[in-house]
Amino acid sequence: MKKDIEHIIFQTVKEGIIVKADTLVLLEVLIKMLRNRNIPIKKAGVWGYK
Repeated sequence: MKKDIEHIIFQTVKEGIIVKADTLVLLEVLIKMLRNRNIPIKKAGVWGYK
């Protein structure tokens, strides 16, 4: 799973929301959904991982 996490790269901004999800798949879906709505993401992660 660590390899999967290392391969996910996305740009963040200084001001935006912080996204946390229970699973990596859900995090990817949330990021895509927020980007489609032009909502800036400051930080994103999976609960339990830094």
